[in-house]
Amino acid sequence: MSIRELKLASSKDWDAWITIVKGKAIAYRIWDLIDPSKVEKPTPLEKPEEPELDIPDNEEEEEYTKLLVRYKLQMAKYKSQRSKWKEQHESFTKLIDFIYDTITVANIVYIQKIEVHPWNILRALKQKLAPPDSAYSLGVRKYQPLHQKDVW
Repeated sequence: MSIRELKLASSKDWDAWITIVKGKAIAYRIWDLIDPSKVEKPTPLEKPEEPELDIPDNEEEEEYTKLLVRYKLQMAKYKSQRSKWKEQHESFTKLIDFIYDTITVANIVYIQKIEVHPWNILRALKQKLAPPDSAYSLGVRKYQPLHQKDVW
């Protein structure tokens, strides 16, 4: 099975699936904001508000120039913050699309009534589909040799 064919259908798919999701989220620079192992939902960037230029009618030229310079600085800061917010928002959207594309229809029931945010979705899927630590470690032990022989 290739990565493109991988679907989260059951607990046995969780480890491979979450590894791919994590890789995409790291590439999008959002893993720290959606990591389902975090107990509390991390706070994403808030959409910044565009500054307003408020110049009274009777303002002197020197004051007007100061207000204009301050506005231009605020606008530059706003544009930078908006760019970062937009990039994060687009990354969330791409990852949510990927998640929806790679889970089976049967698993939609686990996420249909939650806020659409990657952290919420991953937490809900993890709760229902991630194998318990003890079961996972037993599964890993099953495939590890009891002793290793030299291959020489």
